[in-house]
Amino acid sequence: MPSAAAVDPQSGYCAVTRTFHSLRAPIPLPPPSPPLSFPAFAFSLLPSPLPAHAAFLDAATGEAVPFPAFLGQGYGLTETTAGFCRSIGVEESRRIGSVGRLSPGAEAKIIDPGTGDALPPGVPGELWVRGPFVMEGYLGDKESTSEILDSEGWLRTGDVCLIDKDGFLSVVDRLKEIIKYKGYQVAPTELEDLLQTHPGIDEAAVVGYTDDQTGELPVAFVVGRSGSNLHEAHIKDFVAKQVVHYKRIHRVFLVDSIPKNAAGKILRKDLAKLALHRINAKL
Repeated sequence: MPSAAAVDPQSGYCAVTRTFHSLRAPIPLPPPSPPLSFPAFAFSLLPSPLPAHAAFLDAATGEAVPFPAFLGQGYGLTETTAGFCRSIGVEESRRIGSVGRLSPGAEAKIIDPGTGDALPPGVPGELWVRGPFVMEGYLGDKESTSEILDSEGWLRTGDVCLIDKDGFLSVVDRLKEIIKYKGYQVAPTELEDLLQTHPGIDEAAVVGYTDDQTGELPVAFVVGRSGSNLHEAHIKDFVAKQVVHYKRIHRVFLVDSIPKNAAGKILRKDLAKLALHRINAKL
């Protein structure tokens, strides 16, 4: 069994201490009885806390046929050539919101983007990672390489993450998408997840709107569910009751859809331009 990851309580530096005594192939499963027919069964994820347990659903009855498997989380970048963080086994996979712990040979630390200082466990900042899996650089582009890799081999991921005291990594947001309000950092995805717990909201996206006094203000674009009766004041109050003051939504725009690219990623630049247009139109 892997041992606990070592996390320095002051610097937040995390080095893997996993040790594996043996590896073996999964135990073969007996054939199902009766045999599964894919026209009649569909592979699906049953509603449950992440990671979900897999099951086959009978297309005729909707009943679940138990399937002995679980889904784990993992994390990696193109620049790391592979995933360097993952959950192993059922217990680690029950850490909801975590992508697991470091793989063998990996080192990581969380850095304050403003000061460059290492942060302690539980505090979000930019994830830096080092190990033999990290690329040597971008071919023929020394400038871009120097922007992402330092002289000691640390790769700046550009992701805002946190590492807890047990060494489990959670991804918060992309650094470039963080909203900066009076020196505070606000993760759009945190507010989007909160907004989507509202029974009348189908989809939500949050972006920063430039403000002379605060730097940026969080504004939300919301798609309502069919038959819902949403109002800006109600939505702002819904969020304000559940977050600290600097994470409050300052404007809400009701829209028919959220612009996304082919991969389903929210087009935040388009929304920022739309917010600017709508706010200026009201001035």
